[in-house]
Amino acid sequence: MDEAAPFQRAFTVGEANALVPALEGVFGDLDEHQRALAAHLDRIQILDVLWGRDLSKPGNPDRKEFLAERTAVRDTLHRIDALVSARLMPLGVRVPPGGLEHGLVDFPSTLDGRWVFLCWKRGENRIRSWHELDGGFAGRQPLTPGVSARMGGPVPADGEFADLDPGDDESGDGERGEGGNGTTRGTA
Repeated sequence: MDEAAPFQRAFTVGEANALVPALEGVFGDLDEHQRALAAHLDRIQILDVLWGRDLSKPGNPDRKEFLAERTAVRDTLHRIDALVSARLMPLGVRVPPGGLEHGLVDFPSTLDGRWVFLCWKRGENRIRSWHELDGGFAGRQPLTPGVSARMGGPVPADGEFADLDPGDDESGDGERGEGGNGTTRGTA
């Protein structure tokens, strides 16, 4: 792979779909940590409302609880970070800003020789959308059979558009010289 390429690999739709059950599991585990985090933050907020600036003063009777909750917040954030580092990042996916809170994951892919993202939202049983690198969730477009068949092809060299194979169908109807389903596309 070219060192200037922004991603390590290009996912096909089939490869991305195969990871959806694992993603659901990771987000289920993240839910537990996020509920714990919310509970700790709620308790800190209650203590703050009760005591204001006096909360952290050494003589405050709730200071010990405040410090324990603050430590629990830090520890929970570390557990979330460890979970993401151990179980999401090794998959080669991208979690966009707000992705953990909203269950969004992007899979680097290619479409007609340029980098794009296949986009998954928690609760979807398969990849249904894609967007340009700068499109974000608002730029999601439906993943039609014709587009799906053109995903995950050769990785673009130096960010340039690759020439389409002579057998490629540019009409978007999904009929291709390679069988039409995109399953024979290679990854980098």
